[in-house]
Amino acid sequence: MHRTVRAQGTVFAAQFVAALAFWAYSPLVEYIRQDLLLTAAHIGLVPLVLDAAGLLAAPIGGWVTDRAGVTRAYLVVLVGSVAGLAVMGATAVYPVVLLGAALIGWQFATAGPLTNRMVSVAAPRTRYGLAYSVKQSSVTLAMAAWLVAAPALADRFGWRVALLALAGVVGTAGVALATAVARADRAAGDRSRAAVVGAGILTALRRVGATAAMRWMFAIGFCFQGVQFAFMTFAIPLLVDRHGLTAGTAAAALAATQAAAVLSRPLIGWLSDLTGARSRPLLLALIAAVVGVSLPGMALAGSPAAAVGWLLVGGVVGFAWIGIYFARLADLWPAQRLGFATGVTLVPIKIGGTVIPAPLGLGIARVSYAAAFCAFGLLLLGGAGVVAWVHRAGGGPALPEHAPV
Repeated sequence: MHRTVRAQGTVFAAQFVAALAFWAYSPLVEYIRQDLLLTAAHIGLVPLVLDAAGLLAAPIGGWVTDRAGVTRAYLVVLVGSVAGLAVMGATAVYPVVLLGAALIGWQFATAGPLTNRMVSVAAPRTRYGLAYSVKQSSVTLAMAAWLVAAPALADRFGWRVALLALAGVVGTAGVALATAVARADRAAGDRSRAAVVGAGILTALRRVGATAAMRWMFAIGFCFQGVQFAFMTFAIPLLVDRHGLTAGTAAAALAATQAAAVLSRPLIGWLSDLTGARSRPLLLALIAAVVGVSLPGMALAGSPAAAVGWLLVGGVVGFAWIGIYFARLADLWPAQRLGFATGVTLVPIKIGGTVIPAPLGLGIARVSYAAAFCAFGLLLLGGAGVVAWVHRAGGGPALPEHAPV
């Protein structure tokens, strides 16, 4: 028991450190813009580079995790984090900022597969929902911590010093964690990788994508991440433009939603464990249904308080999806193959976050908030119904325990 808790603590810390580097840019964007005289297009290109690097890195990082082991993959995360932050913090040239963003995007996309694999061997299968949900909460906590620290450091010392200080913190914590990661790696017997050694990455990619269960996972991840990003992008403008809240009040409401989601993720993960692994697709469908109702509720609410209430309902439930999603993935794949399977699923997830907010924004611009949010809500309700129908009675596509990769 003590060893399991220690291993899961190591996973949480490793994901937290990687997320600190990933969130480095967002709270400092205004400081960087003013100092380097950037346009809005320049500002928007940085997160695009972060995501583009992640799209490329996720399958490769997962493949490296399965072939070379968690410890070596973690070194990629550690080096990428520190190098990316140091490059961004030491430069006065915009293209070098993009290089730093690419390094950070690469490391964060590698962190997901390796931490997912660590959880799969550290936690009992009957506790996957809770374990993966707790792991994902570290990403939100890292964002909250840096949102508090970054402006204070930048105001006092400048944005470059803030990034270099974060590089020092991430490097120091990462080196300290490296020993714990290696220990968990050895304890899990992670060195036995016969199942994937010899499989080329393109062959493995074809085999993963050929399974019905994984195609469902791709579709669900694409939709959920897209809707979550749309939620994050347009919730504040909706509350300001349609319900008359100030930008600060609307931002505080969204921040409260994120904070509450840190608690709701483990709770829903625990519920999925309590009801059994086969319930996870149905719980994902339920989450989609709740968000599908809350989106029109936000737009059609008769008062600002009611709109904020729907925001809290949709956000607290909706942001909890990722933990049981990864738990479902771990239900489908044995640990020796989970790194690459995670990396492949991250590709449609990242694409969904990039693609789906655009049509919602177009609908808002061309018609109205109410029409666009209601249309998205109906699509989510329809998708939830399809998933529930496919997985009725706990069924749905599944992989054999030792599906070939």
